[in-house]
Amino acid sequence: QTDNNVSAYYQITHANGEAYTLKGRNALGKEFVIMSQRKFANYAEYNGYKSHNNSIQIVATEDNTQVTIVPTNPVVQDDGTTSAATINVTLKKGETYAVKSATTAASAHLIGTRVTATKPIAVTTSDDSVDSGVGQDAVGEQLVPIDMAGTDYTIIPLIGTTDTREYAYVVALQASTTLTITDGGGSSNVTLATAGAWHEIHLSGVTYLHADKDIQVFQFTCRNGESGGTVLPQMLCTGSKHVTYKRIPNSDLCYLNILTQTANVGYLTMNGNHLPLSSFKPVPGNPSWSYITYDATSKPAAMPVEVEITHGVFQLGVVDHAAIPQGTLTYGYFSDYATTSPVHVTFEAQDVDTALVVDEGDRVILIASAADGVGEFTW
Repeated sequence: QTDNNVSAYYQITHANGEAYTLKGRNALGKEFVIMSQRKFANYAEYNGYKSHNNSIQIVATEDNTQVTIVPTNPVVQDDGTTSAATINVTLKKGETYAVKSATTAASAHLIGTRVTATKPIAVTTSDDSVDSGVGQDAVGEQLVPIDMAGTDYTIIPLIGTTDTREYAYVVALQASTTLTITDGGGSSNVTLATAGAWHEIHLSGVTYLHADKDIQVFQFTCRNGESGGTVLPQMLCTGSKHVTYKRIPNSDLCYLNILTQTANVGYLTMNGNHLPLSSFKPVPGNPSWSYITYDATSKPAAMPVEVEITHGVFQLGVVDHAAIPQGTLTYGYFSDYATTSPVHVTFEAQDVDTALVVDEGDRVILIASAADGVGEFTW
């Protein structure tokens, strides 16, 4: 707790490294769906340690918090048995409850599991020693509640490698959700029939997702067998104005994935220097947004990376890799995940959904649509 706003993350920096970006109050909620990868199993044993199963950690922020867990696969119960039965537990303030999948198999992972509570909780998912076939590495993230979900996401895979182990996992929050997937090869549609249903996307490039109902998205990335994962912020979240990142020890590769509205690309700086406009590219299927993957590897590893914008907001994903003393990769998104009220633009009495060109003197009306409990806006 601080007297002024800060950003925070914790980072595992040894052989099984991962970055867990902390979302502050935006991580607190009463309803969560568990995000994870389902492609790779957990390594059965690493340096003498066993049972690196996919797991969920829940922490209560208030006394007498009643938590309900509805697993999608069997989990290890308190008495050591395994069952997919619903779990009910009451937690005190600061008390933590954890469950893990019954086996290390990829099919045993807990993606789609529902966690609900009577009072605000925080939830983390961990996936240790993910066996990608070349190496083993930890994957995990602090989750955000479903009221931080949205309908639009951009997925930026790791560049500079021929590694093909790049995946995204989309979880539907409502039944009959239609998902449109757009990348450099065109668009395709998928229907997720039930709440909690998930869809795996094998990424071949930057991908834009649009759904007709709220979804949540988890991205899995890999290099040289070392893995990382993160929950993606929806594109219309409140974003960030300023992010500072400290690289992991022995970092030998660092990529910054930055996403912003196209109108804002000229206002982004890294350590005081403007990012090159020529390096920004439009998001496939949504050119009003642009992205850049900036290779920060040559920057001194001891110098924090500081990204700032003077107009608009941005989202920042950081991929950090170290080859020594043992290989590891961390991946996290640094963004304010909070949802924003939709803004409707009208021109000549018509609603406008796409980019708009107006002449001097034309009248444009911006109307903010208030969510429940919201009574104040800053324009």
